[in-house]
Amino acid sequence: MNHLHTLVQRALAERSFERAEALSERARVAIWSLFNELLVSGARHATAEPDYPYAHWHRGLALEAIGRSHDARNEFEAFAQGIVITGKPVPEELSLAVAEKFKQFGLEKLYHQGSSAP
Repeated sequence: MNHLHTLVQRALAERSFERAEALSERARVAIWSLFNELLVSGARHATAEPDYPYAHWHRGLALEAIGRSHDARNEFEAFAQGIVITGKPVPEELSLAVAEKFKQFGLEKLYHQGSSAP
């Protein structure tokens, strides 16, 4: 989302309004995709799904996308705790994204890059 926001701002500065509008639409679609993933993952009842910590991951992404950073951080922390409790490894394709997100929110101590769990 941040990358798209930067591109929109650059397009506006260059007075490329059509490009800015197209990029804004892409960002809107991406945010709604995150929201839909949140709903599909069952994150509305994430605490009722202790065996599925990824509900917290998706919820954190959705909350961050709508500007609720504090709540997003709490969800990412709950995700890390859920991974430890369940012993479920972070898939390799998600490992880098998790490490970056944890660093962004000051949770890097909860995640050890290269290991299968935070």
